Amino acid sequence: MSALNVPIRIKRGVGTPSTLKQGELAFDETGQRLFIGSGVGSGGNAASVVELTTPPTMLEDIANIAVGSGASDGDVLVYDSATGDWVAEAMSIAWDSVTSKPASFTPSTHASSHHTGGGDAIAPADIGAAAATHSHAAADITSGTLDIARIPTGSTSSTVCIGDDARLTNNRDPNSHTHGNITNAGAIGSTSGLPIKTGTSGVLEAGAFGTSAGQFAEGNHSHAWDDITSKPSTFTPAAHNHTVTLEISGLIESPEAKTYVLSPAIPAAITITNVKAKTSAGTVDIKLQDDGVDISDTTIGDVGTSVASPATEPSATVASGSVLALVVSDLQSSPADLAFSVHYTVASANNA
Repeated sequence: MSALNVPIRIKRGVGTPSTLKQGELAFDETGQRLFIGSGVGSGGNAASVVELTTPPTMLEDIANIAVGSGASDGDVLVYDSATGDWVAEAMSIAWDSVTSKPASFTPSTHASSHHTGGGDAIAPADIGAAAATHSHAAADITSGTLDIARIPTGSTSSTVCIGDDARLTNNRDPNSHTHGNITNAGAIGSTSGLPIKTGTSGVLEAGAFGTSAGQFAEGNHSHAWDDITSKPSTFTPAAHNHTVTLEISGLIESPEAKTYVLSPAIPAAITITNVKAKTSAGTVDIKLQDDGVDISDTTIGDVGTSVASPATEPSATVASGSVLALVVSDLQSSPADLAFSVHYTVASANNA
């Protein structure tokens, strides 16, 4: 047997009610009896008033009562103190009247209701998300690498050149330009032969030769000695030689030999060269000795008044501190005075 929900209103009074609404109950407080309006009558009343005598009969009678308009499943009977009636109303409980309720609830699965076209669709902007189709300003892209397909490449004013572009390997002359006063051809001004100087802010510019301040002296210029200021009064000489030609003369008799000390202790190295002799007759033997040791031995001499130049001239170089001597020996076969003279040249080094 199926359950039936019906709109019910209960009246309280004394005796049998004269009229009732369809499905309306009335209770006789004196006789302790229960009545119900049954059927559809006129004027909004039931066709008849039926007493519900026993529970089985009452339940059976209620089951046969037609459901009136305005009632819904789940309605409850509510007593109206203003009218004294029980009326059917939708069940309603104030939220504040519910005790021990949780502070939060786990929602039931409902994601599909938020999809596009769902009953509670959410737009991307509602949750701070971007739409599926959107764009970004260049300033918004702060990391990552853009795919080359996203970059316009080519050879126009609105494209960029890619790394393997053949144009990057071509030799190209630069466009005409200047660097300060330096032209594209590397010139400063148009006059040749001028010096270069720096001007304002260090910019290169053409200078001039002259004797005024800010001008340059040419490489072939000269200065009078008196024009040179702050010059020293003396100068240390550069390394140089002193060359002097000396002569030793006298008489010698065979087999006599005479020794002439040229220097007891030479202060610096010297070189003896160009040794020549002249004699009144015959020849003489000339030796150069360094500390008594022969360093050259040559027979030279020429009768007459001129100094001869023998084929082999005695020469020697001796170190500083040496004792240099010249030994002359008469080579005539019989004793007789022989007049001679020996010329020699001494050259010293290192300013000696």
